[in-house]
Amino acid sequence: MLKLNEIMIVDDDDISNFITQKCLENSGTVERITVYQDSPVAINELIEKRKKNTELPEYILLDINMPYIDGFDFLDLCESSNLHEGLNVIMYTSSLRQEDRKKASTYSSVKGYLEKPLQMEALRAIVNK
Repeated sequence: MLKLNEIMIVDDDDISNFITQKCLENSGTVERITVYQDSPVAINELIEKRKKNTELPEYILLDINMPYIDGFDFLDLCESSNLHEGLNVIMYTSSLRQEDRKKASTYSSVKGYLEKPLQMEALRAIVNK
């Protein structure tokens, strides 16, 4: 896997975020990891980056089940705000529902689907496609 500049994690679970962040840090493959527990704040950050014409994260690890704006609403907002172009989203969830996997595959920005906890081999397989 190439060295990535930034991975954004959007997940409301403290423990999962801690484990995922440590796993990514220990892999040495990511320069910067940004974590958002509040999906509306993450959307606003992406909007600001787009307005300022600054680089978007190479990948977003996006949880499905979150309060306020769940993962699918997040994707819908990205599309309605024209943020989806150039986004590489990996659904990152504890959901085992086939319906979620199928729905995720309908979004052009979704490049993969990973179940928690993070397995670096699975992440590498998606990034190296």
